[in-house]
Formats: sequence, structure tokens, C-alpha cells
Amino acid sequence: MVSRAAARVALLGGLVAASAPAANAQSLPRLTVESFVLSADTPAPRVDVPFHLILTLRVRERITLIENLNLPMLAELELLG
Repeated sequence: MVSRAAARVALLGGLVAASAPAANAQSLPRLTVESFVLSADTPAPRVDVPFHLILTLRVRERITLIENLNLPMLAELELLG
């Protein structure tokens, strides 16, 4: 009896989820990267000494601004500005 009720609830939940419209978290444009250069304003960065990262990115599409760029390899750095 309990398993039948659980199966009905699961089936109903699945039907509700399947009939719900898909929601996009973000609508991001797709870009074709032609070149990507990551450099610093110092040849030898030292621990606890601030330095600037310079990112030069060339894409095929015509855009004026890239507002957000996720670089997982830099996740441990402390951003100071």
C-alpha cells in the first residue's frame, strides 16, 4: 500500500517536472576565441607582492565588452582591485 502511494507521488512529480517549461539560467553568447594571451606586469611575481595580470583576448565575433571571464587556474589568487 505504501509503495503504491510512493510510486504514484513519484510519477506525479515526474509528470509535473517534465511538463514545466525549461528555464535558462543565462543566455550567454557563443564566442570563437582566435587568440588568448595571459601575461603579468612583472617578469617574476613574488608572494605577497601585488601585480597586474594582463589578458589579451581576440574573438571572431563583433563585441565591445566581455564583462565576465572565468579562469579556474586563477581561483586561488586574491583579487585586490
